Amino acid sequence: MVAVKYALSVVVSLLLSLSLMSTADARTLEQIKRAGVIRVAADGMTPPFNYYKNGKELVGFEVDLANELAKRLGVKVQWVVQPFNTLLVGIAQDRFDLIATSFAVTPARQEAVDFVAPHYCTGAIIVSKPTGCHRAIAGDAPESHAVRRANELTRPRDDE
Repeated sequence: MVAVKYALSVVVSLLLSLSLMSTADARTLEQIKRAGVIRVAADGMTPPFNYYKNGKELVGFEVDLANELAKRLGVKVQWVVQPFNTLLVGIAQDRFDLIATSFAVTPARQEAVDFVAPHYCTGAIIVSKPTGCHRAIAGDAPESHAVRRANELTRPRDDE
């Protein structure tokens, strides 16, 4: 429940930041409330965050989050589902009010849009069989920290 409250505060912050954007056509929070509808974009292809259940119903954590946000704002959600690679262009063209799809924060994206604090964080890891295929992935550079660490993690242990 704490995570949901935190996530809602992040999304509300996003809405507030959208209302302060200098883009002439971007709707303010007040305009969204008056219209009674918030336009939320997603790609519908990112389980468990947003995806189609049985090919019909858009579900997932980010869908639940946006629906709860809309409920608390007293508005309805109008979902706009389109390919991931078109979402940033769509928000820049004011086709929707916010995006509820996971984006990695990159310098190029930071120049294009404003991000708020993340509603979840993950790490990355490479997993391979203990056959040494991780050497090929890392370019077979034995001095590489990634290769050294992969070798340590995949080396057969004495207790196996």
